[in-house]
Amino acid sequence: MFDIACVMKSHGVEYFDEALKAFQDKGEAALKVARQMNPQFAETIMTRLCTERASPILRTWLIQ
Repeated sequence: MFDIACVMKSHGVEYFDEALKAFQDKGEAALKVARQMNPQFAETIMTRLCTERASPILRTWLIQ
């Protein structure tokens, strides 16, 4: 997820969209799985990633 955010921030949404067009079917499958995920579980995992394992520089960037 962080690498996706970095690409979007550095190259823009249009670049990101164009790069992913070839993977639309796989993206749709991933979205289906993500929609079935327990929101509390996802929040817990993302919070831990941002606070326990992220570098200080990454945490600062994520807060902005």
